[in-house]
Amino acid sequence: MGVAFVDLNALTHDLVQGLGKESSKSLFMWMPVGVYEFAPNGRIDNTHLNVFGAIVVSRLAVDALAKEVPALKPYIRRTVYNLNK
Repeated sequence: MGVAFVDLNALTHDLVQGLGKESSKSLFMWMPVGVYEFAPNGRIDNTHLNVFGAIVVSRLAVDALAKEVPALKPYIRRTVYNLNK
């Protein structure tokens, strides 16, 4: 059908496997005990990305899309905005 396809499941799987068990925790919502009021007992979440993980995975997705659709390359920006302003 001529539709570009990016297998983000495979890309994120390879990313997490490549980082390994301990390093991949940096991508997800792991919260230590006693740090956040909304999770006083801490939280181990290997499903939801934290801000760093979201940036890493979004760049992975955009790079893969640009590879599939080269015409998009000029529109890719690497800027990370400070959302706390």
